[in-house]
Amino acid sequence: MTKEEFAALLNGRDYGDEIAHAEEKLARESGLLVIVGSSDDLVEIYGVEREELGAYEGLQFSVDAKGTVRRPNIEWEGEITDEDEETLATYFQRKQVAKPIQARWCADDSEWTWSFKTDIPHSTFDIVDEGEKFCRGIVIDTKDLLPPIAESDNELTHTKAAIAKLEKNLLQLGRIADRNIVTMQATWIEWKNGKGAEAALEWIENTLDGPGLIPSVNDEHYTDAQKYFDANAPDYGT
Repeated sequence: MTKEEFAALLNGRDYGDEIAHAEEKLARESGLLVIVGSSDDLVEIYGVEREELGAYEGLQFSVDAKGTVRRPNIEWEGEITDEDEETLATYFQRKQVAKPIQARWCADDSEWTWSFKTDIPHSTFDIVDEGEKFCRGIVIDTKDLLPPIAESDNELTHTKAAIAKLEKNLLQLGRIADRNIVTMQATWIEWKNGKGAEAALEWIENTLDGPGLIPSVNDEHYTDAQKYFDANAPDYGT
């Protein structure tokens, strides 16, 4: 379900009945964060993460694709353990890509007791309390919180793929060249030390015949070796 569809599902609900358990599961499976204000000092988060934040008179917090990003509570006991280091590393890594959300309590520019302000793409829904405007909640798709792949990373991936393809082609060309050289050497040996020129020619004929490279009788230079060579040999320059 999209963030727009989920916001429409919740729109107009009464305070205290904002979201059912089955809808929490649906939000989680859809990769959504549903954020609402509660009481006069709480922010409730549903979906990908279930969290309750203290927010007396408002709060600024940050989220990433996994949910809220908060400084870890580590009790120092003289030294940093490996587990502490891993926890801190994860926190700082998430903090770099997290986006802020401002939970606003009775903001001057809002008709709602609770409202939210953020640059993250989101859809809104309204919660009422005995007919009064209580909260304008938001729904966020966590796909919009995934860090973008840098253009340089894309270029590097394409470059590596191109290099790998080139290396494969060069390897194949090298094998072909090696095989042709050995064939020419065997031809020479057959001519000098074997059954003579006729038998030696069979080495060359077999090498050309396999991949279908024997010159066609319809070629205009079929009867003139030098002209055929001059017309078909690649010019690599100097």
